[in-house]
Amino acid sequence: YELTHAPMDSDLVPSSKYYQILKEQNANLDYLMPQFYNGLTRPAVDGVLNGNQGRISAVSMFDDLANDLFPGQPSKVVFGFCIAD
Repeated sequence: YELTHAPMDSDLVPSSKYYQILKEQNANLDYLMPQFYNGLTRPAVDGVLNGNQGRISAVSMFDDLANDLFPGQPSKVVFGFCIAD
């Protein structure tokens, strides 16, 4: 079995309780598949490096997840987004 989560990007800010639970349980989680759309990020509109329509860039959120939530294991974060917003 594999354990995954597919949360909205708005639930993945480091100050959220959900983020802290995931961080505490990161060894038990195989993959995290954030929804990089309809929330804080808008990669289909802004690209992954910018944060105009979205409040933050998708790449900065991905970096936080890959480096803080799963230190040394960026392959646990699956980057997915809609092709249109």
